[in-house]
Amino acid sequence: MAPRRVKMRHIMHLDKSPFERIKNEKKKIEGRLNDKKRQKINIGDEIIFILRKTNEKLKVKVINLEIYKNFEEMFDKTDINLWATNINTNKKFAKSFLYYSDEEIKKWGTVAIYFKLS
Repeated sequence: MAPRRVKMRHIMHLDKSPFERIKNEKKKIEGRLNDKKRQKINIGDEIIFILRKTNEKLKVKVINLEIYKNFEEMFDKTDINLWATNINTNKKFAKSFLYYSDEEIKKWGTVAIYFKLS
């Protein structure tokens, strides 16, 4: 019998708008660079989202992960309702993503992290 994998806890920081959408259970997916840090996330793990400026925290459980080559592909292939925003906002956001360089996105790809409040 294989040993059970220990569930991990991950920390991610958010700005006010996405944090509030998660808190109000409207946003149920988070898109990030699929770098080494995010590759450690598994289904069943816990993520603590921390609101920048106030350090307020939300705890969620990871229920699914999907890997994409970039943010545009991610937004095209995921359910817009889970982002709690509109598709035009997401496509514009994908083209001008502020947090990661084009080189980083090309190297690592992206990950859609599906979650539920816990």
